[in-house]
Amino acid sequence: MNMQLTDVVDTVASLGLMMVLGYAYAQLHHRLRFPKASQIVLGALFGLAAIVQMVRPFEPMEGLIIDFRNIPIAMAGAFLGVRGALTCLAFAVAMRLNLGGVGMWSGVLGMILTLAGGAFWAWCTRSSPKRGFGAMIFLALAMSIHLGGALILPEAARDWFLAQAALPLLIVNMLAVPIVGCILEGERLRLRDKCRLHASAAFDPDTGLPNLESFKRQCMIRAVAMDDGSYTQVLVLRLRLYQVLSTWGRPAQRKQLLAAMKLRVETVLPKVDLACCYGDRLLLIPLTLEDLVHREEMLVDIRRAVTEAPYVLANTEHYANVDLHVLPLNEETEFNVALEKMATGSNKLAAKKEQPGVAYPLVPQISGGKDYNSSTDKMFAKLEVLLNQNRIPERSG
Repeated sequence: MNMQLTDVVDTVASLGLMMVLGYAYAQLHHRLRFPKASQIVLGALFGLAAIVQMVRPFEPMEGLIIDFRNIPIAMAGAFLGVRGALTCLAFAVAMRLNLGGVGMWSGVLGMILTLAGGAFWAWCTRSSPKRGFGAMIFLALAMSIHLGGALILPEAARDWFLAQAALPLLIVNMLAVPIVGCILEGERLRLRDKCRLHASAAFDPDTGLPNLESFKRQCMIRAVAMDDGSYTQVLVLRLRLYQVLSTWGRPAQRKQLLAAMKLRVETVLPKVDLACCYGDRLLLIPLTLEDLVHREEMLVDIRRAVTEAPYVLANTEHYANVDLHVLPLNEETEFNVALEKMATGSNKLAAKKEQPGVAYPLVPQISGGKDYNSSTDKMFAKLEVLLNQNRIPERSG
């Protein structure tokens, strides 16, 4: 009876660990801003869960040892993407190789098959908005392909496994996988709805400016409509935080400072009707073809407009300074990563001289110190921008 109680406790503890993973899945996806990092971290957690299962098996009957190692591996293949799945598999395989034994390579093959089954399920259900209990039964069947790893066992061990262990393991899969899968799917749906709700809030309550997703969406639509390179580059004004932190101490105040700077930018770029704050340190303004042609002159005028005159806070005048950068908007993931680094103060662009072709890949370089109002220079500058348009990936409306 004592052995039976221990087995029940171990089983409940294993399922509880799977449920904790389901909660961690949503929390880390929400808190980690970099998708690649969240996949790798979650993959490591799922891999550690598989290791825990390997070192804490249970014995429902004499001679039959069962663990849930393949369940977190299957979930990684089904929910975490390529990076997370491979990270989880690497952890689990390393542990299995460390344990050794006659069934080592059979166990490794079973893990690989489990991951493949989870990934196959994810591919088959990728277009389903909601995957219900029936889909989770399908996942349990797909990941049970790991039982085929027993085929490479020595003959005596293979015969024993197929006769004694295969059916109990299949039953465990059919009972546990749908439960854990439903938990993960529920967390995925809640996370998706939360992201949609966040995206539906189109304006920042502190500044009245569009949020980042709305800003990018409007830039994409205008870039497709203009079709001349406009709205594919974004001017980023980055507050020098050490100068403004003591004055504008609260994030809401710094956002309002950025909104005030946007009004001053309008004196230089009168056609500006779209801008966005990212965090409480960055102001994003899209650039048109005309702005790109007169880049150097524009940057000087904008810096002068936003920094020469003081801003009034609590009836006191204060000055603020900014760094100016131009980022391409054609790669959304790289754009988001660059913004995050700039907002957290780790942006390497701020620490080195801007390089033509990197920070300004579509902006013409006019040498010789010529007058930008010259009709000849203007004509050739516009021609260079138009010829470089083929560097911009086509966007869909």
